[in-house]
Amino acid sequence: PVRKGGLMQDVSAEDDGDEDHHDHGATDVHFWLDPVNAISIAGYLTQQFAAMDPDHAAQYKANEQRLKAKLAALNIELKSEFAGLSDKPFIVFHDVTQYLEKRYRLHGLGAVTLSPERAPGARRLSEIRDKIKGANAICVFSEPQFPPKLVETLIEGTRAKKGVLDEIGAAIPPGPDQYFAFMRMDAQSLAFCLKS
Repeated sequence: PVRKGGLMQDVSAEDDGDEDHHDHGATDVHFWLDPVNAISIAGYLTQQFAAMDPDHAAQYKANEQRLKAKLAALNIELKSEFAGLSDKPFIVFHDVTQYLEKRYRLHGLGAVTLSPERAPGARRLSEIRDKIKGANAICVFSEPQFPPKLVETLIEGTRAKKGVLDEIGAAIPPGPDQYFAFMRMDAQSLAFCLKS
């Protein structure tokens, strides 16, 4: 489900009266950013592929088993990466981490915006700055496809550091290990900022 209330409420739309903003509706589409969810996705897709192509059902099942083993290992790796960080509050630019937060008990305070296509308004920025100061946020994460100046402005005069989370993995070459490289890259970036 999409977060409602608090920092997750997108008030940038209120600032100019425009209600047309990026919203994931009833479901947060970033559910795949949890390796345990990815295991379920693999099982579902295997069933669908086998039903459409029964001649290769055994191959799909074998591929599923290998993928599930790799995802289970990734889950253990991420548990270790995030160990001891549950009391380190942080803010992300765009609401993409709630599944990671829940799975690994991370202390996400919310997001700068629900709509990465729109800059937040002055009221929103003020709310977030207050949240950073009041909760002693350790890190505020930007995304490489958006100008980092906004995050730099938000953390100015606070103890928070700037980190980067790449929700689209733009620099990772496509291939069978792309998901794993992507998840490790963002996990390491998140943990590094929170630990430093």
